[in-house]
Amino acid sequence: MEAIDEFLESGDRPTKIASSVIKIATAAELLLKEKLERICPALVLDTIDENALQVAKIFELGNKMQNRKELDGVELKTAAFPKLLNRTSKFFDLKTFKSSLSKLHEIRNSLVHHRGKVDLAEVNILLIEKVFPFFEEFTRNEKYLQFRLKPEIWKRLKKLEESSWDAVVTDTAKKLAHYEDKAKRLSKQRTALLLEAAPEPGEDEEIVSQGLQCPACRNNSLSAFSSFDVDFDETGPVSGHILFTMRCGVCGLELEEDEIHLIIAQFEKFFGATGTQDQKDQWEEAVQEPDYSDAY
Repeated sequence: MEAIDEFLESGDRPTKIASSVIKIATAAELLLKEKLERICPALVLDTIDENALQVAKIFELGNKMQNRKELDGVELKTAAFPKLLNRTSKFFDLKTFKSSLSKLHEIRNSLVHHRGKVDLAEVNILLIEKVFPFFEEFTRNEKYLQFRLKPEIWKRLKKLEESSWDAVVTDTAKKLAHYEDKAKRLSKQRTALLLEAAPEPGEDEEIVSQGLQCPACRNNSLSAFSSFDVDFDETGPVSGHILFTMRCGVCGLELEEDEIHLIIAQFEKFFGATGTQDQKDQWEEAVQEPDYSDAY
């Protein structure tokens, strides 16, 4: 709640925005740990050491040990966020929120470790549309943890979300207009040759869909590609997830994953009367991530 108050008062001040994002990400991590500890406290540990002293300490088993002083110097090292998220998804349905929570953690790491910058509008949308609803949904039946925002706060947040969508849509529309103009300068012969050419995946990429309508040049020349991204901590790989991009073989438009999801969410705005539900379904299927939580 402190972080949300700070978020609402942050305006366009980078330090305030960064502070609120870090606090919200921390709250998400603490909530996952709380849920896992209720199932079994050992689930929050990074690894179980050879002598299981961390397990003994977290279960408070010192009075059952031959030498309880062995626990005095034992530090409890909990798992990193990606590992906690994967473990929590084994016990709770997080399909709706998992990718958004991963994105929140990436932004948090960028701010903490690299003094990264955030796209204000995109962060607003991520928090208001996905992260805050996650807190409400995930604590719905928890009297002790229950998270509820008052209607007047949701009203303020929704107003902010609406203006953020307008800003993001405008920026993306400008990008599409640029590539639309490039396509218009192509001759019919050149366009026909490009339409016949097979899509070319980059290194470590796979083609997951092709023949989608491009939102810039409106040819059925957009292909979706996937690649596997691995999350590491100091012990090695801890989890992995699919990254998606789309590229048009005619106008050269390239869309990152955030832009793809934006266009899907605002499909009618970008495709107008020509956009059909079937086309939207094709876009959604193209970036549907399989469950790879067991990969690492």
